[in-house]
Amino acid sequence: DAAATDVGANRDPRFYASVLVAGDNAIRVRGLTVAKDSVGNSVFDIAKVGPDILTYVPKKPLSDNMMRQAGVTLSVHDGLIAFTVPTDNAVVLADVRTGAVLNTVSIPAPKGVLLLSHDSLLVSTSGGVKRFALTWTAGKPALGAGTVVLSGLEDPRTIQTDSKRSRLYVADWGKSNQVKVFNASTFKPILVIGQPGGLQVGAYNELQMQHPNGLALDDAGQLWVAEADWMPKRVSIWDAASGKLKRAHYGPPHYGGGGTIDPTDKTRLFYGEFGCTLEFKLDWKSGQAKL
Repeated sequence: DAAATDVGANRDPRFYASVLVAGDNAIRVRGLTVAKDSVGNSVFDIAKVGPDILTYVPKKPLSDNMMRQAGVTLSVHDGLIAFTVPTDNAVVLADVRTGAVLNTVSIPAPKGVLLLSHDSLLVSTSGGVKRFALTWTAGKPALGAGTVVLSGLEDPRTIQTDSKRSRLYVADWGKSNQVKVFNASTFKPILVIGQPGGLQVGAYNELQMQHPNGLALDDAGQLWVAEADWMPKRVSIWDAASGKLKRAHYGPPHYGGGGTIDPTDKTRLFYGEFGCTLEFKLDWKSGQAKL
């Protein structure tokens, strides 16, 4: 349901990333470790899921509808874990090394969470993003009242930052369905990625996202966006500096595959699922397809 990488100086060296899995009315955070080949070299493309770092049981059950609408988001920095529990209107803070829950903080309608540092937390909620200062007493973090640092957004969700902590990327739903970029220090707007839209019927516009959710920045200066939608299932990749769409990956199909090629025009492929139909244009020479 969510993943995060700890880039802090005090990160836990056992894990190169953490993943959050929500289901069966429990939230589990697990560490990803690097596998070894036959001679002991690290193999990053074969990740092993380690034991659960922690298991958290919400007070109110996590329904499928709640997960689709709100989801659960995760951030890890300097060995500190933060994740949202939308059914409980709470953000949980925990320790990566011990798996201990350090505090459960009441925040109305939390949707996105980002640890900027060991002492600063961002949370997206209705219409804006708040910054909370973390104060530590006897190894336990507490949050203050919080200050609104970003306002006027449609429906802000996931928050992400680059490795230099210089920019903030906010997935905004509502009528926007775009990723909005801000200066991480001044919170001034820099860039809007994607065209406004959302659910599309008719001719498809690849510059529109549908429920942008998972955000990640890579070392090549690209923003990867996992869109929380079924039609189409898409991961879009954008130039993080200019906001230009570079490419998109579609799929996977439902179990067993599917799709039908037009018998009178082999460049047209139709794929149907969940009461909707997608039409792809096939290029047989290049082996590429375009929605």
